[in-house]
This record gives sequence, structure tokens and C-alpha cells, in this order.
Amino acid sequence: MIDDIIIADIDDTIEFHCEHLFSNFDAEDRQIAVNYMTQHVAYWFDRYFLPQCTLRGGNWAAMFMSGIKYWMPEVYDAMPEKSYSVNELASIALQYYLIAMLPELTVRVICEELDYTDYLVLNMDIYRWLYADDNYSPVCF
Repeated sequence: MIDDIIIADIDDTIEFHCEHLFSNFDAEDRQIAVNYMTQHVAYWFDRYFLPQCTLRGGNWAAMFMSGIKYWMPEVYDAMPEKSYSVNELASIALQYYLIAMLPELTVRVICEELDYTDYLVLNMDIYRWLYADDNYSPVCF
């Protein structure tokens, strides 16, 4: 699983998820979703991930590994013992974060960016997928 994620580029991953999650939306709205998720993931990386990376005497890969260990200990423990490039490590961190945040980001895009709050009410399949709870109420919006 980790090898599959290393191969993919974070932008491609965001576009893939948006293409599927927003398949009922027009191309312009899908692009809004892609832009929003891209900006959010970049913000998290700069604001939260990098400050938790411990400097390792100029070894950027070790520095990124320390950030992965801090934010995603289960991912860190599952990573095979091998030499990773900085790009591979950044990709691992960003993609696992994106996957963890996908439900919340999807709701934010639909409700805040696209202002389609009613869409969630109408599309119970997305509702069930996002929350895995048939009792979830849209009242919070």
C-alpha cells in the first residue's frame, strides 16, 4: 500500500478523489474542489507538518521521517526499511493526510465553497460514505 502511494503525485491524487466525489458536479465546480483541497493540504504541510519535523543536520529525508513519525505513527511503523527521497516522504505525508481529511474536506467544499448544502441532504450515498452513520443530521450546517 505504501509503495502505491509513493508512486502517485499528490496533485493527481487530489484530482482523482475530486473526479469521483464530485462526479455529479460540473467541471468548474470540480476545479473549485481541486483548488480548495490543494490549498488546504499545502497549508497543513507548511503550518503543521514542517514545524514538527526535527532538524537532522541537513538530512531532509530524516527530517521528514520525524514529521511522519509524529503525525502518523502507524504509517511510520508500516514503512519498509529503505532509503526514501524527500519527494517520496512528502508524498506519503500529504496523501495520508488527504485521505484522513477527505470526508471533512468534501463537506467543506460542498457547503462552503460551492454553497450546495442541500446537495448533501439529497444525496444520501455521499452522506453514508462520509459519516458511515445513517443517523447523522444535516442540522449542523
